[in-house]
Amino acid sequence: NRAFQETPASMQMFSDLALQTHVRAALRQDPRTAKMLISIKADEGRVTLSGMLETGLEAKDAVEVASKLPGVKDIVNQLRTASGRSPYHIDT
Repeated sequence: NRAFQETPASMQMFSDLALQTHVRAALRQDPRTAKMLISIKADEGRVTLSGMLETGLEAKDAVEVASKLPGVKDIVNQLRTASGRSPYHIDT
């Protein structure tokens, strides 16, 4: 029976998962972003937001909410709207 061994890689994985969870919770709490159904990925403080936004929802709102959270060092915005605007990158 092998016990879990904490490693730098496992600690980073848990840190990334915690950050993803915090970003998702913040987006759910903000009325501008509460209805967004998007993917969120965190990797060492770099948060990637991706998916299609319904009409009336603004990618800049998601970027603004996520960028204010502790631990977020960088935002990669891959959100698209029905108009097909291309993704852009914002450093926080």
